[in-house]
Amino acid sequence: MREGLLQALEVHHGSDDIPPSRTEQIEGFQQTYKTIAWNAHGRLTHLRNRGIAHLTLEKMLKSVTLDEIRTLVGIISELATTLRNLCQSQIAFHADLLDEYRDLAKKAIKKAPA
Repeated sequence: MREGLLQALEVHHGSDDIPPSRTEQIEGFQQTYKTIAWNAHGRLTHLRNRGIAHLTLEKMLKSVTLDEIRTLVGIISELATTLRNLCQSQIAFHADLLDEYRDLAKKAIKKAPA
């Protein structure tokens, strides 16, 4: 599967001349992906399903901590950055701006009507 991805990227984007190599980027992606705490992900999904997307009368049975959410956001940002670089995408996401994004979100929440 990795060879097929590498071949498709070469066809679409040309040769792999600039470090880190595509092979190194794929390896980094896989290593980062392995750090996902799947139990925290499951509890976050539970919160989304019962407390946000589908408000139900059922009790919330699981919770997720702010630190767990921060960690998951950090992992997702690393994965997104690797994909952006690997696929030579021009998406506007920049992991180095996470603190700025967080501050903007806090300001928006504070300004929201109660």
